[in-house]
Amino acid sequence: MKQFTGQSNISLANIVAGGDPSLLADMINKSLKHISDDLQPVFEDDTALSHQVPDETIISPETVLAKMNRINVHKGIPNWVLRDFVTS
Repeated sequence: MKQFTGQSNISLANIVAGGDPSLLADMINKSLKHISDDLQPVFEDDTALSHQVPDETIISPETVLAKMNRINVHKGIPNWVLRDFVTS
């Protein structure tokens, strides 16, 4: 397929990092970090609010187990996988 589409077997690491995948990873990390350098850091006090979960959004494992045991295995994607391995 690569030959058909004109792609070469040369990897990105070979092109920009002299064949060193670790150097390529460092280059990508530095590039991504540069994007967020001007953002303010997140403080612990700011994240405390995001850890509060409303009670109505919490689903007990027993509820999940009961619903998974009632999955219709003859409909859609292979739901039998979910049903049969729910207790694994």
